[in-house]
Amino acid sequence: MIGINGKTWDELIASDLQALFERKTEEDSIFDESIFFEFKSDQEPKSKLVKEICAFTNTFGGYIFLGINDDHSIGGCEYWNEQRIHSTVFDSITPAPQIDVKRFIIQDRTVLIIKVEEGAVPPYITNEGKIYCRLSSGSFPIKDATHMARLIEKRRDTMHMISDKIDLNPIEIGRETPTNLCAYIDVGIATTLTASTDSQYERFDHLNYEIIASILKKFSSNFGISRIGSSLVFTLGNMTGKRDDGTTQILGAGIQFFMELMIDGSVKYRIPLSYDVDSKKNSCNITGISTIVSAFTDIYEHIFGKDFAELFVYAYKYQRLTVLKQFRPYYYLGEQNDPEIVKKIRTVETLHQEKYGDNLIVEGNRIPPDKYGLIDRHLFNKFKIPYNSHELIAVLFSNAYGNLGFIENPFVDNDEEQVEREE
Repeated sequence: MIGINGKTWDELIASDLQALFERKTEEDSIFDESIFFEFKSDQEPKSKLVKEICAFTNTFGGYIFLGINDDHSIGGCEYWNEQRIHSTVFDSITPAPQIDVKRFIIQDRTVLIIKVEEGAVPPYITNEGKIYCRLSSGSFPIKDATHMARLIEKRRDTMHMISDKIDLNPIEIGRETPTNLCAYIDVGIATTLTASTDSQYERFDHLNYEIIASILKKFSSNFGISRIGSSLVFTLGNMTGKRDDGTTQILGAGIQFFMELMIDGSVKYRIPLSYDVDSKKNSCNITGISTIVSAFTDIYEHIFGKDFAELFVYAYKYQRLTVLKQFRPYYYLGEQNDPEIVKKIRTVETLHQEKYGDNLIVEGNRIPPDKYGLIDRHLFNKFKIPYNSHELIAVLFSNAYGNLGFIENPFVDNDEEQVEREE
């Protein structure tokens, strides 16, 4: 996107703006409203600010100078501040646009600059149901089908790129496929963050991998950490391939508990499910699903830290269960587990059989069924979830198949679950 006074956004300082204002009457000045620049006073209503940001993100991006009067004099900002801008934007436009705000003191007055990135997944829609675009120095609602078609085509191209990045290749089925592999769970999360590419690489370069290893060790003694290209790959646990006669075989590509984490925060992970070879009912232990997801969640939270919610703009996510062979899920719990938890789970399993009959998984599905689900701040507002880094990462990594096959969740008290639904 075009810079300001020949500077990039990260390089911009107050003296650049001062120089820009001093040149406002010169012929080479960019200090005029254009397709990339808009000037607003501190009295700008929320609806109009939302309109301008919506228009910029649906077009080529741009800058909004807050605290500038109609005559281009500096009026300063008292009502508007960084927090109010972010809250207004994220509450009023879907999906959430990618913006950044900088505060400068010019002539002893506060000027705020909002940088609006060109949106990757248009159309961006206001809470009034309107779609705006930028034409010359103004913002106008889109009314013609041709313009809308261009936005939809751009969105389609972006979704193809997301698919290439986070979709996992299906496991190839053939003679070498382990006979005990009955299903697998795939999750893909494509995130958009405000962090620069340099800072994203820097995060990976300065990681303490010994700490990450200690996190994985808490969940399993079998683990691995690899850096492949610009991604980190974590393996946890040990999926063992078995033939019908019970002998072990080498696993094919992708048949393992693993997570790939990309520098931009995007993730894809897989959880294979295998049934007990000596089981006549093809019983499958699903205890490890929640363990694997918890481990991957902890790693992600450690790497991206407490400021992740501030960097996060939105994410697209899919979840998919692929069933290769019919199976019956159960929880394996040994003597090392809490006796009360064991009792509760066994009760749930027994009641499930009495109430709902045989628990047989015969087919898989994908959530959402068509492409990807959007996760942004609107989701947190809708379900009254606190918006912070911990809760955000928990939502991103939540797995619809963690309690596979069971109607009641043995890890949640039914009374508490009912209260949550009522609230």
